[in-house]
Amino acid sequence: MKFSFLSLLLGLFIIVSAQAANANYSGTVTLGSGYSGGFWININGNNTLEAGGNITGSSVSIAGLGALSLTQMYCVDLFTNANLNTTYQASFNANAVINNVVLTAGGKIAWLINNVAPTATSTVQYQALQGLIWELLYPGSVVYNSSLNSVSANAYYNQYSALLGNNTAAVNTVLWINPLNGPGGTYAHQGFVGAGTLIPVIAEPSSLIIFALAILFALNHKYRRFNY
Repeated sequence: MKFSFLSLLLGLFIIVSAQAANANYSGTVTLGSGYSGGFWININGNNTLEAGGNITGSSVSIAGLGALSLTQMYCVDLFTNANLNTTYQASFNANAVINNVVLTAGGKIAWLINNVAPTATSTVQYQALQGLIWELLYPGSVVYNSSLNSVSANAYYNQYSALLGNNTAAVNTVLWINPLNGPGGTYAHQGFVGAGTLIPVIAEPSSLIIFALAILFALNHKYRRFNY
């Protein structure tokens, strides 16, 4: 009987933990009008003019949680497009999952969004940070091109690279955004990472786990009390 009960406790804990860690949320994302402007990167040896975040004026509306104006929003999918001033159906997660793939650089990107992005307020800063994020996403394939970008952007790129070093942050401290081709649809547009005040509510699975542990402790205490 004791073995059976402990197995039940363990099973319940595993189920609650897995559900919390893999939670996805649905809603919409609206892209704003501000962005980095064009800057140069090297993709597989070819110089390419690209543009990315910070996409200012963006917001999300998440079912059951409400609306959030994003203070930071950067691209985490260089090879898929999205349009400014457009609203998309979207799914949201706290696990660094974009287009069904867990981003191996998620921890580094989360650290940049939490610690560097709030200080970036100009176009050249957006360019430097977006270029660094793309390098992290595609190591060896994408390189920020300092020979073609402005001196100011290059200085910020070097500064942000030095600040990052080996730092990482928990991926559930930021919001990972997957624009879809319709309600309940599939990934169809450029993925993003965002930050805003509502995110801790979305991205905190540990609170559910702690609650589950409290229930397990109470059940175990009751079981032991009645079996003396």
